[in-house]
Amino acid sequence: MEKNWTINFKRNISVFILTLIFYSCVHTSAITSTSDKNDLAFTECKIIKIDRFENYYFIYAKGTKDGRGYKIISAMAPSITSYKQINKRKKDYRKIEVDGIYRLRLTWVSEPKEEDKKGNYMEFQRCIIRFPTVKICTETGFELYESTDISGLEVIR
Repeated sequence: MEKNWTINFKRNISVFILTLIFYSCVHTSAITSTSDKNDLAFTECKIIKIDRFENYYFIYAKGTKDGRGYKIISAMAPSITSYKQINKRKKDYRKIEVDGIYRLRLTWVSEPKEEDKKGNYMEFQRCIIRFPTVKICTETGFELYESTDISGLEVIR
Protein backbone atom coordinates (compact mmCIF):
# COMPACT_ATOMS: atom_id res chain seq x y z
CA MET A 1 0.00 0.00 0.00
CA GLU A 2 2.80 2.36 0.86
CA LYS A 3 4.55 1.72 -2.46
CA ASN A 4 1.38 2.63 -4.34
CA TRP A 5 1.11 5.91 -2.43
CA THR A 6 4.75 6.80 -3.24
CA ILE A 7 4.26 6.06 -6.94
CA ASN A 8 1.11 8.21 -7.07
CA PHE A 9 2.87 11.03 -5.23
CA LYS A 10 5.85 10.98 -7.63
CA ARG A 11 3.50 10.89 -10.62
CA ASN A 12 1.51 13.87 -9.29
CA ILE A 13 4.69 15.86 -8.64
CA SER A 14 5.94 15.07 -12.17
CA VAL A 15 2.66 16.18 -13.73
CA PHE A 16 2.70 19.37 -11.64
CA ILE A 17 6.28 20.23 -12.68
CA LEU A 18 5.58 19.53 -16.36
CA THR A 19 2.43 21.68 -16.21
CA LEU A 20 4.39 24.49 -14.56
CA ILE A 21 7.14 24.33 -17.20
CA PHE A 22 4.61 24.27 -20.04
CA TYR A 23 2.71 27.23 -18.58
CA SER A 24 5.88 29.29 -18.10
CA CYS A 25 7.02 28.64 -21.69
CA VAL A 26 3.66 29.64 -23.16
CA HIS A 27 3.38 32.68 -20.89
CA THR A 28 6.90 33.90 -21.76
CA SER A 29 6.30 33.73 -25.53
CA ALA A 30 3.07 35.68 -25.16
CA ILE A 31 4.86 38.44 -23.28
CA THR A 32 7.64 38.78 -25.85
CA SER A 33 5.22 38.95 -28.77
CA THR A 34 3.13 41.76 -27.29
CA SER A 35 5.96 43.73 -25.71
CA ASP A 36 7.45 44.43 -29.15
CA LYS A 37 5.22 47.50 -29.62
CA ASN A 38 6.10 48.84 -26.14
CA ASP A 39 9.82 48.51 -26.77
CA LEU A 40 11.91 51.60 -26.06
CA ALA A 41 13.65 51.13 -29.41
CA PHE A 42 10.55 52.44 -31.19
CA THR A 43 10.22 56.17 -31.90
CA GLU A 44 6.84 57.71 -32.59
CA CYS A 45 7.15 60.07 -35.57
CA LYS A 46 4.85 62.38 -37.49
CA ILE A 47 5.66 62.47 -41.21
CA ILE A 48 6.22 66.02 -42.49
CA LYS A 49 7.16 65.45 -46.13
CA ILE A 50 8.44 62.81 -48.52
CA ASP A 51 11.06 63.45 -51.23
CA ARG A 52 12.58 61.20 -53.85
CA PHE A 53 16.10 61.21 -55.29
CA GLU A 54 17.37 58.55 -57.69
CA ASN A 55 16.63 55.16 -56.04
CA TYR A 56 15.82 56.50 -52.58
CA TYR A 57 12.96 58.06 -50.68
CA PHE A 58 13.68 60.64 -47.99
CA ILE A 59 10.99 60.61 -45.35
CA TYR A 60 11.14 63.72 -43.16
CA ALA A 61 9.63 63.23 -39.72
CA LYS A 62 9.45 64.93 -36.33
CA GLY A 63 9.40 63.00 -33.07
CA THR A 64 6.04 63.42 -31.35
CA LYS A 65 7.61 63.35 -27.87
CA ASP A 66 10.99 65.02 -28.36
CA GLY A 67 10.44 67.21 -31.46
CA ARG A 68 13.64 65.86 -32.99
CA GLY A 69 14.02 65.93 -36.78
CA TYR A 70 14.54 62.66 -38.64
CA LYS A 71 15.48 62.26 -42.31
CA ILE A 72 14.79 58.59 -42.89
CA ILE A 73 16.45 56.99 -45.91
CA SER A 74 14.51 54.22 -47.61
CA ALA A 75 15.52 52.43 -50.80
CA MET A 76 12.76 52.18 -53.37
CA ALA A 77 10.95 48.87 -53.22
CA PRO A 78 11.43 46.68 -56.29
CA SER A 79 8.46 46.52 -58.64
CA ILE A 80 6.05 43.65 -58.14
CA THR A 81 4.68 41.75 -61.09
CA SER A 82 2.40 39.04 -59.75
CA TYR A 83 -1.07 39.67 -58.32
CA LYS A 84 -0.35 37.26 -55.48
CA GLN A 85 2.56 39.43 -54.30
CA ILE A 86 0.47 42.62 -54.63
CA ASN A 87 -2.33 41.19 -52.48
CA LYS A 88 0.16 39.99 -49.85
CA ARG A 89 1.76 43.45 -49.66
CA LYS A 90 -1.63 45.15 -49.32
CA LYS A 91 -2.39 42.91 -46.36
CA ASP A 92 0.97 43.13 -44.58
CA TYR A 93 2.12 46.70 -45.25
CA ARG A 94 0.72 50.18 -44.58
CA LYS A 95 1.57 53.01 -46.97
CA ILE A 96 3.38 55.97 -45.40
CA GLU A 97 1.46 59.21 -45.76
CA VAL A 98 2.25 62.82 -44.89
CA ASP A 99 0.74 63.86 -41.52
CA GLY A 100 0.57 60.19 -40.49
CA ILE A 101 2.02 59.08 -37.16
CA TYR A 102 4.06 55.86 -37.11
CA ARG A 103 6.10 53.92 -34.55
CA LEU A 104 9.45 53.09 -36.15
CA ARG A 105 12.68 51.50 -35.03
CA LEU A 106 15.28 54.04 -36.19
CA THR A 107 19.05 53.68 -36.57
CA TRP A 108 21.23 56.80 -36.66
CA VAL A 109 23.60 56.67 -39.65
CA SER A 110 25.05 60.19 -39.78
CA GLU A 111 27.23 60.14 -36.67
CA PRO A 112 30.56 61.81 -37.49
CA LYS A 113 33.79 59.83 -37.21
CA GLU A 114 35.95 60.39 -34.13
CA GLU A 115 38.63 62.26 -36.09
CA ASP A 116 35.99 64.65 -37.50
CA LYS A 117 34.54 65.57 -34.09
CA LYS A 118 36.84 68.57 -33.49
CA GLY A 119 35.03 71.89 -33.45
CA ASN A 120 31.35 72.80 -33.40
CA TYR A 121 29.02 69.85 -33.95
CA MET A 122 26.69 71.86 -36.20
CA GLU A 123 29.57 72.70 -38.57
CA PHE A 124 30.16 69.06 -39.49
CA GLN A 125 29.06 67.92 -42.89
CA ARG A 126 27.64 64.50 -42.16
CA CYS A 127 27.04 62.51 -45.33
CA ILE A 128 26.82 58.88 -46.26
CA ILE A 129 27.29 57.20 -49.62
CA ARG A 130 24.72 54.69 -50.85
CA PHE A 131 24.71 52.51 -53.94
CA PRO A 132 25.38 53.39 -56.76
CA THR A 133 27.20 56.60 -55.63
CA VAL A 134 24.39 58.61 -54.13
CA LYS A 135 25.66 61.09 -51.53
CA ILE A 136 23.04 61.77 -48.85
CA CYS A 137 23.71 64.49 -46.26
CA THR A 138 22.08 65.82 -43.13
CA GLU A 139 20.04 68.99 -43.33
CA THR A 140 19.43 71.68 -40.75
CA GLY A 141 17.35 70.11 -38.00
CA PHE A 142 17.25 66.64 -39.59
CA GLU A 143 19.76 63.87 -38.86
CA LEU A 144 20.04 60.83 -41.14
CA TYR A 145 18.33 57.63 -40.03
CA GLU A 146 17.37 54.27 -41.48
CA SER A 147 14.63 51.91 -40.37
CA THR A 148 14.19 48.19 -40.82
CA ASP A 149 10.44 48.81 -40.45
CA ILE A 150 10.21 50.64 -43.80
CA SER A 151 10.36 49.17 -47.30
CA GLY A 152 10.08 51.84 -49.98
CA LEU A 153 7.14 53.94 -48.82
CA GLU A 154 5.48 51.20 -46.79
CA VAL A 155 5.64 50.30 -43.12
CA ILE A 156 6.25 46.61 -42.55
CA ARG A 157 3.95 45.14 -39.82
